[in-house]
Amino acid sequence: DRNGFKFMYPEGNSLVNKDLDRIRRNFTEENFTTGEGSVEDIRDESRETYIESAITFLENNGFDPSKSIYVDTLGGAAGAILPELLEKLNLNNEINDELRDPPNPEKHDLEELKSAVDSGRFELGVSMDMDADRARIYYENEWLDGDTVFAALASQINPPIIVGSIDSS
Repeated sequence: DRNGFKFMYPEGNSLVNKDLDRIRRNFTEENFTTGEGSVEDIRDESRETYIESAITFLENNGFDPSKSIYVDTLGGAAGAILPELLEKLNLNNEINDELRDPPNPEKHDLEELKSAVDSGRFELGVSMDMDADRARIYYENEWLDGDTVFAALASQINPPIIVGSIDSS
């Protein structure tokens, strides 16, 4: 009961409210188009490509497999792929995939993550929201803000070409 769609224009940017309202209206009024079509299941191929791309990026940017990480997916989408990714990276890790309500990575809801890192068993704690487009990171006894995380990730990209969207969460 926690599935959703992220609608985007072909150019890759998110829809504006008037277009989202039109989609909502079409859905509530059951204004659907019917016809013939087909479905191609690319889940396995997409999963494999995503994991291999993530591993390649990390290995090309100074990844240290001796690190330990505690992950709290809040029961969201990250739980479908992170266990396999972390296993292939051979990281010491623990994943909490318990569904939370609300599933938002807020500090006050992540005491277990903080305690796991503070105990010394893990060096880094990461939590994501339901669709894994927002993360909360705990490292060296502090919660890192989004600007710090963005700067750290951006510093690893070569050449340093960064594109940001002002409508992202």
